[in-house]
Amino acid sequence: MADTVTSVRGRTHPVSGPATGLLLAALVAALVAALVTGISIGSVSLPLGQVWGVVLAYLTGHGAQADPLLGQVVWEIRTPRALLAALAGAGLSVAGVALQALVRNPLADPYVLGVSSAASLGAVLVPALGSTVVAGAFGVTGATWADLGVPALLVVCCLAWLVLQARALNALTAGEDAAIAMGVPVAALRIGLLVAGSLLTATVVSVVGGIGFIGLMIPHMVRFVVGADHRRVLPVSLLTGALFVVLVDLAARTADRPNELPVGIFTTGLGVPFFLWLLRRRAKGGTDAA
Repeated sequence: MADTVTSVRGRTHPVSGPATGLLLAALVAALVAALVTGISIGSVSLPLGQVWGVVLAYLTGHGAQADPLLGQVVWEIRTPRALLAALAGAGLSVAGVALQALVRNPLADPYVLGVSSAASLGAVLVPALGSTVVAGAFGVTGATWADLGVPALLVVCCLAWLVLQARALNALTAGEDAAIAMGVPVAALRIGLLVAGSLLTATVVSVVGGIGFIGLMIPHMVRFVVGADHRRVLPVSLLTGALFVVLVDLAARTADRPNELPVGIFTTGLGVPFFLWLLRRRAKGGTDAA
């Protein structure tokens, strides 16, 4: 199926086959490094030795022995914030892949469903499942450990289901008639994609607020690199989106210390030119990145 999609698009891509594993490993390493940096650096400068002394204390169960103020800043604020940023980026990127497959439009974004509708659903769903954050602007500034459970669960479950449907998604990308001919239950698949995309978008919006263009940019950039096979697109998009939002949140915290800038300034500043470039490319008759 992957060969079918690639031949239909008629494109070659920088990464394919075994090299995809190396790319995934590199993205995991980069994400870990970004999370370490996000915990180490913030709007307030703290000695790195003390920062990681606190983290080690909590990881080994000796958090009560750490300095209370440092524990508050490092373990209760910075660490869940960095992790929640990663979950938000992963969720929106995977939602973007799902919804672009659903509507067969590479310009589709998770907010194709409407930010307000997604936030309304999430505002009801997330507190009901145990999270305490109310929809609002992104710093994930008020992120707590309790806020990580629901997004993490949904990202894992939706990604697992989408990976299992990867061959069907490849067939759907080749065209609905082709998918039906290959025995894909198109109607059921579309409903599943709508549910997965809606849940991911709603949860992210309800927890961290709206972050534009992530679900548009990341899947597109990933397809440029690995092609259209969803067996590669999904995991690479998840890691790339997580890494991107962690780095953007870090930039928002440190660009004008001690003030914090809205994350949307950075995502919009990158997303709008990217979107305009895609429109111009399509207007010239170029094939989409997938």
